[in-house]
Amino acid sequence: MHSRMLRHRVVTGAVTLALALGGVAITGGSAQAAGASADRATTSDCQQARKDLSKAKKKLRKAKRSGESAKVRKAKKRVKAKKAAKSRACAAPAPVTEESVLEQVQQGQLGLDGLDLNSLTGALPPELAAALTQLVAQLEGALDGIGASVPGADTAELEALLAALQAMDVQGVVSALQGLAGSLTEIGGGPEALDTLISLLQGGLPGGASLPISGLSDLQALLGQLAGQLGGLGAGFDPVTAPAQVQAAIAQLIATLQGLAGNISGDSAPGLSALTELVDQLGTLGALVPGGVGSADVLAQVLGTMLGFLPSGADPLQTLTDILSGGGLAGVLDLLGLGDLLGGILGGGLLGTPAA
Repeated sequence: MHSRMLRHRVVTGAVTLALALGGVAITGGSAQAAGASADRATTSDCQQARKDLSKAKKKLRKAKRSGESAKVRKAKKRVKAKKAAKSRACAAPAPVTEESVLEQVQQGQLGLDGLDLNSLTGALPPELAAALTQLVAQLEGALDGIGASVPGADTAELEALLAALQAMDVQGVVSALQGLAGSLTEIGGGPEALDTLISLLQGGLPGGASLPISGLSDLQALLGQLAGQLGGLGAGFDPVTAPAQVQAAIAQLIATLQGLAGNISGDSAPGLSALTELVDQLGTLGALVPGGVGSADVLAQVLGTMLGFLPSGADPLQTLTDILSGGGLAGVLDLLGLGDLLGGILGGGLLGTPAA
């Protein structure tokens, strides 16, 4: 019965992929091909490890002939390390059993259960948040489906299910998402401020490169890649029928998420922190609703106007930081002709001028 269920799942997934991806879906044979590819990779690693050990032994013999004890000790350590590497690379793979597959399924489920997805999606624009949520739901569903297919499966079916698990790389996805959530949290500002900032970056900063934030163009490119990759995955995938395609897509997604996290927590962090602080202060002044519709447009208008009025040679980012730390943003907006963004706040005496 379980074999029939698995075959039905394979056929259904193949049709779905053919429609969603516009290509030829990889069926059960691909799982065997993926397994053969993995075997070849393992054999290649073993051969390389043997060669490395042989070289290390030659260097040890040469060191002994030199009579220098320091070189001998170093060469012995190298031989010991290469022996350990060869043992790992040439070890026979453990047999695939129901227990081993179910254990990996459970590990993936625990990883997804421990993911604080709310904190991440709350800091992203709705379309990215929805796509990430859908991806996690797809991973959860695929794990459940594999777990239900394991009991009673024969060896070939178990190997196909194991290939599907490895293609999803659930732990890698969870780790990458956690890293991105941590990086976004570190730059400061609430989730709504980050939502506005990321929406702005997706559309491009006013003035292009005139706002000196390190790596900003790379960050914009990565956000575009993330949206495209999530959209592709959102079309539907089945790791049982197309492990190679799923593995490639997931690997690209993980690399993009890691790139985003590294950029946000790297040299870009101070500049991004200033922008989230600007969003927070504009929200306090009533100029925008952080995370609300049109908030990114207001932020772009404020930044664009500021850049246009700055004197030649001034550092825009430092000027912005000084304004924000001095608490004079409302006055600056009024001087720049943006007082109408504040509605009735200025007339209400925010600057010490009573309403007429």
